[in-house]
Amino acid sequence: MTEAKRKAKILLLEQNKTFAELANDAGLALATIHNVLDGHKSSKKSKQAITDALRSEVFPGIKPRHQLRFEPGDAIESPTLKMAIQTARDCRGFVRRTGKIVTFIKALEFIVQRPATKPKPKN
Repeated sequence: MTEAKRKAKILLLEQNKTFAELANDAGLALATIHNVLDGHKSSKKSKQAITDALRSEVFPGIKPRHQLRFEPGDAIESPTLKMAIQTARDCRGFVRRTGKIVTFIKALEFIVQRPATKPKPKN
């Protein structure tokens, strides 16, 4: 058993899920899930889909991405007016700004991937 399959089995047990549910969440065939976890197939896209579905690092160097989705009518309040203005510029055509409040007028989805952390130097 590969390290990736072992990690996946542990995460599935913790989340009370089956491999079939993982395949559905990842948008992949069940056979593809097993082939990737067993190391017979090495598509980065498949590995990323499995990692995202499990919400944990299963393969070395492939970090889970998090999705933020805003629907029309959703609003966020920025800490400063400057940040609200910048957000409105970055999301032009998708938002309306009133003061520090940015309101979404169209659905918008962000995919956020945490950067790899570097160890802090010891003094």
